[in-house]
Amino acid sequence: MKALFNDIKFEANLGSIIRHAYCFGIEEIILTENQRSLKPNKTFKCSAGIYDKMKITKVKLEDFLNNYVGRKICPIPNKNCKKLSEFKFEKNDLLIFGNEDNVPNKIKDSADEFLYIPMDEKITKQCLNLATSFSIIAYEQWKG
Repeated sequence: MKALFNDIKFEANLGSIIRHAYCFGIEEIILTENQRSLKPNKTFKCSAGIYDKMKITKVKLEDFLNNYVGRKICPIPNKNCKKLSEFKFEKNDLLIFGNEDNVPNKIKDSADEFLYIPMDEKITKQCLNLATSFSIIAYEQWKG
């Protein structure tokens, strides 16, 4: 499984994503070519030294999404989404995320499947941090 992120804004998030991807068997982190330059020292520190061990690639978003062979899974709730605990992952799946603020339409439009992480029903307008959401999903796919 691979994971694509569009323009992550915060070094700590990228570092945590790298660390958790490595821990839970994600084979590659894919960043879009518009990824802003992040401070490498903070990203490296937050990755707990895993930064150099993880395969990280930069791509042109639309070309990559159009040519990817495998399911593209977007973790945002909509009327067709599946609960994370009921979702069955496949080896060639690609998790596709926006950044800390939003998921662009071109990512949503390219998705084959949608899933959501259930939360307490008292929470209606809040969502989980980008790195936290990724980590929960990565763990779920890892444990099978």
